[in-house]
Amino acid sequence: EKLVISYAEKDLAGQTLQCSMAVQRVRILLPWLVPTDPTVVADPISLVEGERASFELAALYRDTPLGDALLRYYRTKGEFSAWLHAGTVPITVRYMQISPLLRHQLYGTDLAFTQARLNTFSKCAFSYYCEYVLRLRGVEKASFSTLDIGNYMHAVLERFLKAYVSTQPEEKIDHAWIREKISAYTDDYFLSLCFTRVSEFKNSRLAYLVNRLKDTSVLLAENMVGEFSQMQFVPRDFELSIGEDGVSPLAIPLPDGTCARIYGKIDRVDTLQAGENVYVRVIDYKTGNQELKPEYWKYGLDLQLLLYLFSLWENGASRYGGSIQPAGVLYLSAATPNLSISGTESSKEKEALLMHAVERKGIVCDDLSVLRAMEPSLQGKYIPVSCKSDGTLRASHSVADIAYFTQLREQVSDVVRQICMELKDGKADALPIHVRHKEIDQTPCTYCKYRPLCRTYQ
Repeated sequence: EKLVISYAEKDLAGQTLQCSMAVQRVRILLPWLVPTDPTVVADPISLVEGERASFELAALYRDTPLGDALLRYYRTKGEFSAWLHAGTVPITVRYMQISPLLRHQLYGTDLAFTQARLNTFSKCAFSYYCEYVLRLRGVEKASFSTLDIGNYMHAVLERFLKAYVSTQPEEKIDHAWIREKISAYTDDYFLSLCFTRVSEFKNSRLAYLVNRLKDTSVLLAENMVGEFSQMQFVPRDFELSIGEDGVSPLAIPLPDGTCARIYGKIDRVDTLQAGENVYVRVIDYKTGNQELKPEYWKYGLDLQLLLYLFSLWENGASRYGGSIQPAGVLYLSAATPNLSISGTESSKEKEALLMHAVERKGIVCDDLSVLRAMEPSLQGKYIPVSCKSDGTLRASHSVADIAYFTQLREQVSDVVRQICMELKDGKADALPIHVRHKEIDQTPCTYCKYRPLCRTYQ
């Protein structure tokens, strides 16, 4: 028996590499060992061991009797044959397909994945392939990113709303109470994240950013308290799981006899009991300027809230009782609002302008009684719908009847069905959505971490 220790002398770009400390220590401990180049050993057949370990020898000894023999052997083996074929595909070829064996292993049964994965595949199949099939991971610089801001907002607002709905009627809910709660939850969040309170941050830039986020959280909390105080809808769930320990996801049958289910978490679910009907409303907090774009749905983009609503519509009765009816879906912007002011406004006027700048975008049902249960005045302050002076609704793309929601559920199911079958067919094309569909203004390539590997951008 013998132990072979190998190390690389150069990287893929041809730059010289230093051998690891482990190799250096072995050479110090055993100074009589002499490093050898595996390509010039006297008897290369001695290097052949197991199937997987010896596969690279087929390329290493290409155009030699040993290499030719190994290649003939591996061409008859399904998995290795697919790898050999993949190695012959030029890097400029944009169209790719996962091997039948691998896609059967990955997608041969029912599909269960998150909305984030669905969105990634819709934007670029190659990016999905790198992220979720190859599971490539790059070295990322530590920073407080947009994703971290979103996680902070979700965590703090969830705790605040749970505290608010559990308050007693005699408790005074004012600005000081709200700020005290948000400050405490912010400290708790960063203590769990980096073992430091905000007041103890040594990085002034990070301290400024977090304090600004805290101010935005206080503004959002005050806005939601104002909304809750005037609406008849009741916040029922926060961070509700669509899946285990929550509500079962919408099951979408696929042509091959399997089924697709989309899992996730709903930031907030509000309900209204109206006789035997229970109207459900899905709320999602977004730190960006997110809005529903119906023209994007047919491409599989921004289906998150709709899939959550349809899951509740289909399976929510076991949790909320009654006959579930869709009341709507709304994005609540958690971004810091920008205001144009003259400088002569009073503090109360500035506060009113800030509160009005907190936007909600989405689609709600056209039932006037349900809309007034969301906002009795129907001034468009808490929902993207307002009323004329005669009491009728202003024309808006944000209002839909039950027939539209029913039709939309079928359309969304068809889109998900098509995407799932493309996934099952092994599609991994390096063709981002804005290349395939010119009318899409989203360009996922701009911030794609797999751009150095991409067959479109070389």
